[in-house]
Amino acid sequence: MIPERIQREIDDFYSSSFKLGNDGAVEYRGGSPRKEECEILADLVLRLKPTRTIDWGLGDAAVCISIVLAKKHLGLGDRHISLDPFQSSTSKDVGLIQLQNRNLADDVEFLADRSDDYLVAAAAKENTFDFMFVDGDHSFGAKVADAQLADRVLRPGGVIAFHDGLFNSTAAAVQYLIKDRGYELVRLDVERRWKVRARQIRHMRRLGTWYAFNVVPWLGISIACLKKPSE
Repeated sequence: MIPERIQREIDDFYSSSFKLGNDGAVEYRGGSPRKEECEILADLVLRLKPTRTIDWGLGDAAVCISIVLAKKHLGLGDRHISLDPFQSSTSKDVGLIQLQNRNLADDVEFLADRSDDYLVAAAAKENTFDFMFVDGDHSFGAKVADAQLADRVLRPGGVIAFHDGLFNSTAAAVQYLIKDRGYELVRLDVERRWKVRARQIRHMRRLGTWYAFNVVPWLGISIACLKKPSE
């Protein structure tokens, strides 16, 4: 059960798909994760209690807000890190404006860095994270590279979650972590069994039988969540 304040903030965020941009114009921001997915993420953070957290693909900040609200509720003081090299140019700073308007800007360290550049630097400094959320470049190369680099900085027993778990590129990244790195899926089943079965059948040919039967039933709508093996 999500605490009332967090639920109220998520409800308010999703009360309109139109957000103010840095040019003063109202921007349509209908491409963010669904409200139910942000509720899943908030609940996940509340259960995991991660201290060091990061997401990339700030966008309109829906995910960032959900993670930060859950951390504040838990009293976890470490600032959440959010990456987005296109926040100003493509997103018109909608995410940063939302964080400011909701008095959450001080709880977030925003960096206009590419995920690969940041993760390589973090690995060199031996910085590690407890929880990571991936919603950046959806190309095959970028998504698999994100998975490989994230594995280097995710602590043993840490959790990584991917948005768009039904994209081919995400499926490739998830299979890499499971088959090559020994990650285990974290079940996020929130939908009725008949819906899960219909999704398996619908996407089996495109994503492959293995993914349809071994991963799709574990998704939280379109979020794939995995736990790194403990040392």
